[in-house]
Amino acid sequence: MEANVISAPASMSFEGNISNNWEKYKHKFLLYLEASEKNAKPDKLKVALLLNLMGDESIDIFNTFQYAENETKDNFEVVLKKFDEYCKPRKNVVFESFNFFSRSQELSEPVDKYVTDLKKLAVPCEFGEQQEMLIRDRLVLGCVDKRVQERLLREPDLQLKKALDYCRASEESRRQAEQIQGSNSTEICEVRRQKTKTAGINGDKKKYQSSDKSKKCKNCGLNHINEVKCPAQGKFCLRCKKRNHFAKMYKKFSKKNRLKKLRKIRNN
Repeated sequence: MEANVISAPASMSFEGNISNNWEKYKHKFLLYLEASEKNAKPDKLKVALLLNLMGDESIDIFNTFQYAENETKDNFEVVLKKFDEYCKPRKNVVFESFNFFSRSQELSEPVDKYVTDLKKLAVPCEFGEQQEMLIRDRLVLGCVDKRVQERLLREPDLQLKKALDYCRASEESRRQAEQIQGSNSTEICEVRRQKTKTAGINGDKKKYQSSDKSKKCKNCGLNHINEVKCPAQGKFCLRCKKRNHFAKMYKKFSKKNRLKKLRKIRNN
């Protein structure tokens, strides 16, 4: 088995943009002949190979071709020319130019992809020596980034290469800036999250600290938060036989009661 297997092109589609389909297929087939070292084969064999790979519809079309006296169906170059004429029967330069001048860069479309498409659209327009200049103009006028467009318009002697290099540099710097901003945003969100978490913990501590503050109970004499935790709750005093306080606190009650009575007498 051979180490390098050369893949032959698949059958050609005669639907959609037939002209474009044929140009691509012809290019692939010629590359296949070169890679498989079949360029030196007889024309008749190359024609047969072309028709076999293109498919049944190509054979039907091939059988409709008319040949001049100096032409033959076994001549490979002649057959390619016939397919050229069949697939491009109604070339409209005005319409092709319309497609070129209507093409603008799409949002988020890389500038290299945009320029490559402009070059492809320029081929059937027959611009001649003005082709590169017109591609440059379309690059500037169709640029999606208006700040870049303004910068390019200020150049007095702008060439296509210089315009493309500037667009690439601007595109790369914008991408890097977005990465930096995205990284900073992540760090800021993390800091805010940590602050919120810390504030919540501190808030809880303050809440519990305030609730943990205790004072000396008048019923039992101990320090606790509220009456629910008072050990004297429900107990009988051994001195006065009343509920909810211990006997050791009875004197304090009595003292407070005596003071209240004295104040009342003085006020009267």
